[in-house]
Amino acid sequence: MKSFFAYSLILLFAASNASSQSKFNYTSRWKTIDRLMESALPQSALPEIESVYQAALKDKEYGQLIKAVITRNNCYSLTAEYPQTAVIVALKRDAETIPFPAKPVIYSLTGEALVNYYNRNRWKIYDRTALAEDSESEDIETWGAARLIREIARYYRLSLVDATLLQKISVDDFKEALEGDAATRYLRPTLYDFLAHRAIDMYMQNDLTITDFAQPFPLDRVEYFADARGFAESTISSPDTLSTAYIVLKLFRDLTAFRLTQNDMNALTDVDLKRFTFLKDRGIFDNVDELYEDAMKHLIDGCAGQKIWGKAVYTLADYYGDKGKMWEYDKTYGTRFRLADAV
Repeated sequence: MKSFFAYSLILLFAASNASSQSKFNYTSRWKTIDRLMESALPQSALPEIESVYQAALKDKEYGQLIKAVITRNNCYSLTAEYPQTAVIVALKRDAETIPFPAKPVIYSLTGEALVNYYNRNRWKIYDRTALAEDSESEDIETWGAARLIREIARYYRLSLVDATLLQKISVDDFKEALEGDAATRYLRPTLYDFLAHRAIDMYMQNDLTITDFAQPFPLDRVEYFADARGFAESTISSPDTLSTAYIVLKLFRDLTAFRLTQNDMNALTDVDLKRFTFLKDRGIFDNVDELYEDAMKHLIDGCAGQKIWGKAVYTLADYYGDKGKMWEYDKTYGTRFRLADAV
């Protein structure tokens, strides 16, 4: 009996040891990749990145998987003959095999890659002859501006199509792939928050206007400056569904509606801060300064005692500072005392 017991322990230890040895060592592999990248050897790093990619896909380590995708794309940007096209093709291939919840991140990265391609090749894109809808190829080098902008919108929309599921996934599940200050991640607690903000930021920072429409979407309704609950209940419609203003406002409304269901004043306030800034900068209100200032003051009062309060106060103070500096060029009473308000 003792011999059998000892033999069982030996087998158990051997199985445990084999299991620990077979576990992929991500830390060690990333050190190798980092060393190769720092030595300007991106081509040599690609096989190592692929090993991380495959292991992460098998282990369902989706943070590691997305980090591998991003690092691979950086290598392509340094080694491929047509780097932007190579990145886009690879991401589209990723989207066919990578499962949820990493797939929506891949869609978002694809949208970003298309935006980068559009911005860097805009002069060439507008010289292309637009092909008929039914004859457009999948070769991005033949796409006109309209096709590219439609594809950008489609991929960012795909990144958020499973909103209900994304809202249940913590962004910390992808911590290996996240960059920036970890101290501010409390403002993007779920994968849905993270991807929605990525889409909003992209549209706010890029000009993706295709053409002038007979009925453009006007940012002129005062209720867009309403508090979170009032805005979430607003109706938003447009004949131009590719209008940047329309898309951003709908993203803000959907994100605000979700945030209202959560007990998190900080993340909700951060959405409002960005919405008010968007309306101030892009709106066509006769009294935009008054609307913005009133909305911000109410927001600051509502988030008193929260971590986000300092950011809200600083945002309004920065606005006052910019207005005060205008006194040198615009001798109007409305701007004269704004520097004092900023203090």
